[in-house]
Amino acid sequence: MNVGIDCITLPENFSGAANYIINLTKSLLKAERSFNIQVYCQKQHGSLFEKYMRTGDQLILIKISNRIHKLLYYEKFLSKKLLRHNTDIFLATHYITPPQNPKYKIITIFHDMGFILHKEYYPFIKHKYFQLMIPKFIKRSEKIITVSQSTLKDLNNAMPQSRPKAIYIYPGTDHLHGIASKPKKEQAGDIPYILAVNSFEKRKNIPFLIDVFNILKKDYNIIHNLIIVGRMNNGYSDLKHKHKTSPYSRNIFLKQDIQGNELKDLYQRADLFLNASVYEGFGFTPPEAISQNCPAFLFPNNVCKELFRNHTYLIDSINPHIWAEKIYSEMRNNYPEKISYDSLSGLSWQKCAFNFISLFNSITGTSHAQRRHSDYNQPHPEFRQCS
Repeated sequence: MNVGIDCITLPENFSGAANYIINLTKSLLKAERSFNIQVYCQKQHGSLFEKYMRTGDQLILIKISNRIHKLLYYEKFLSKKLLRHNTDIFLATHYITPPQNPKYKIITIFHDMGFILHKEYYPFIKHKYFQLMIPKFIKRSEKIITVSQSTLKDLNNAMPQSRPKAIYIYPGTDHLHGIASKPKKEQAGDIPYILAVNSFEKRKNIPFLIDVFNILKKDYNIIHNLIIVGRMNNGYSDLKHKHKTSPYSRNIFLKQDIQGNELKDLYQRADLFLNASVYEGFGFTPPEAISQNCPAFLFPNNVCKELFRNHTYLIDSINPHIWAEKIYSEMRNNYPEKISYDSLSGLSWQKCAFNFISLFNSITGTSHAQRRHSDYNQPHPEFRQCS
């Protein structure tokens, strides 16, 4: 059996959905399996996956020049490519699928339904495109995977025809564990800082965090800086304006496209982490902060409520004074009730891969026993170490 994984959609710079696709693909490549994996991707991304590939696996390189070309390629040319390479299951990792064909099955991943349910946060053309195409993608799919229970609920409510096909599989939250920590260079007089990490989108509500920071500086005289890490998006102009007009602008630092051990280092050194996103499909940055033992104060959006229930560090308010009061109180007491990573310990990329592999096998009728007795399906050593 050949399982094709769609990495064509990966952008130049990675954020939430792109990191999900990369981590899922690597996890599937490293996992115990009895089938070949075909990674469909652009040439510049092939090096992300090559070292994990085994005999029988393939890199299938696709040349895409721009976004319009990409959408056209999915509709007009990708199906021919799947047939040429004898792909049996195609895992469409980012909503968009090729047309159906009896010779392959399509599994589609839906990350969120924001562009349908919260169109005020998205460009008009993106909202209209998905409003038109989502029903087609659902019809083409054998199965639909969402990344959280809340996204599954949103999908089923918005598109009831998805109900017989849709399930959720949580992603992993342990991807920073496999990244070597950046060597620490302690310096006398280092200024402590508050950290926020998110794409600079409107729905992430990052300017609100600057309001919270302003109050913490003014009313509570904290000595901290605020570091905001993200990637350019449709909320960047609002964020820049809020930064520029803050009376503490010299204490606020915007950083873009930070990845790997530098990001891990920022989480580990931060005194605390803030996230006020109003809607998420899953939302990786709170689990990332928590995985690095960083106290996290969160707005209870749909996924935070799903993962952390009614934890006291979920602040159900859009009043920055309430946030500042809660944060300062916990700061003085050294965060006695901070969210523990134990609450996320079951969400590993290894488990995520296992769930996808079980789904592939159920579609093709491959048994677990057949997988276990294959000679070439042992997990990659890097995966075996974290078992």
